[in-house]
Amino acid sequence: TMHRLKKNFCCIRSFIHHPRFKSSSNLLANQGNRINACKAKKEPSREQFKQLFIHSAVPMIGFGIMDQIVMISCGDLIDNTLGVRFGFATLTAAAFGQIFSDVTGVCFGGVVQSFAAGLGLRRPNMTTEQRSLMKSRKVATLGAASGVILGCLIGMSLLFLLDTSAKERKKRHSEMVQ
Repeated sequence: TMHRLKKNFCCIRSFIHHPRFKSSSNLLANQGNRINACKAKKEPSREQFKQLFIHSAVPMIGFGIMDQIVMISCGDLIDNTLGVRFGFATLTAAAFGQIFSDVTGVCFGGVVQSFAAGLGLRRPNMTTEQRSLMKSRKVATLGAASGVILGCLIGMSLLFLLDTSAKERKKRHSEMVQ
């Protein structure tokens, strides 16, 4: 079947490229051992995939929250000050807010990662080979993407607290003063 062919190809490829087996004498002498080791590699269990998903998602929730709070706060501040003074469009202020958010992510990403690690989440008990499987990488990516989306949605709740008409009032006030 196709699954068996893929599995055998994976084993042969990893066998050929393994540093210990580069010379032809080692290649033939160790062929049986390497193929048996490949057959022993098994797909992670459903519980391991669940742990991998959660372990990938939780730090990204923090990143999403931080990203949105900084972007919205800075964008709103820029919109209500420089935007009013120089006539920037709201999207320009949002773009500048995103710059601040990106820089904050670079500077404080390690703090968020450390905080998430301090929560005591169990790391999925997976071998390096299991983690390198395409399905494992997809689960980890899906977990990270889901975490960012959830974090961004939580961070967007800041929009309920903002005075969205402040910019218009400031514009009218500055027009009246002139």
